[in-house]
Amino acid sequence: MKTPWTFWRRAARVVAALIGATLLGLGPAPKAQVVPPPIDDQRLEQYCAPHMGAEPTTSNGSIRRFGDYEVFLCPQGFTQLYLIAVHGVVLEINDQQEVKVDYFGDDATGTGMPVLILTVRTGAACCSVALVYEISPRRFRPLGTIDGGFGAIRWDHVPGRPSVVATVGDSTFAYWRTDAADIAIPQVRLEYHPFADEFRLSPALMTMGRPSDAELQAEAALLKPKIDITAHSGQRSVSYDVPPALWDRMLRLIYAGQGNLAKQFLEWAWPDDAASRTIFWHELAECNLAHSPYFEDVYYLNHWPVSRTPPAGCQNWSDLF
Repeated sequence: MKTPWTFWRRAARVVAALIGATLLGLGPAPKAQVVPPPIDDQRLEQYCAPHMGAEPTTSNGSIRRFGDYEVFLCPQGFTQLYLIAVHGVVLEINDQQEVKVDYFGDDATGTGMPVLILTVRTGAACCSVALVYEISPRRFRPLGTIDGGFGAIRWDHVPGRPSVVATVGDSTFAYWRTDAADIAIPQVRLEYHPFADEFRLSPALMTMGRPSDAELQAEAALLKPKIDITAHSGQRSVSYDVPPALWDRMLRLIYAGQGNLAKQFLEWAWPDDAASRTIFWHELAECNLAHSPYFEDVYYLNHWPVSRTPPAGCQNWSDLF
């Protein structure tokens, strides 16, 4: 006759055998846990992959967030795709050589308005452009672009200025009368102007003190022997052989609000020939400067009248090079 103790003894032996088999590795292997992919990987795949190449990969992508806004950055080969979305709705898609988030949700304008500022590089060697957007809870809208030309765009916080300050190079005069090694690129400082609702040239940050006449005359004396008004120069064999240091100094004076002094500097450095000197000034300060995105601001800075009519008699524009 089996007693209740017999049943429990048998049950104990079965349990002991199972425990022993498990400890010895003889039992069934436990099921592998399925770890769901991170939510960012899923969203990168969802948003970026449809706009990428035949074999899209988002392994090196990233997502930046501010409130309901998201910026998706997805490298693809030698370029980078970026998307801007709010509440999951894509607002903008673009593909550039390189994309960098400079400000996201910051009050970079000094008005309390949150902004997104992306700097993109459009080519392998050049050029940089900053894209500025308002990303407040009530609206998304572009606030213009900043052309960085051939160089980088530098952002700074300047004491006493409400907005961040962008420093860029104006490439308008690149390749004018010379090659890449000697190009003159005047620096421009911009800050947010509430009435213009965009980043504009800042007269307060551009204006500089007047250099001494003695300093400029000494520079002019060194340049004068290097100017040959009987020769030609540059890729298009333009009139006059002029060292780039001449118009580099002149542009630095003009962009600092010292345009009349730049004209005086030209007179000190130029050979005794008023006709050729007048032509050179016209090409530099009127023909080429008229092609600058900062043309009107630079003219206002120097208290020069601004004409809506393109200057006449322009032959040696920087655009031709």
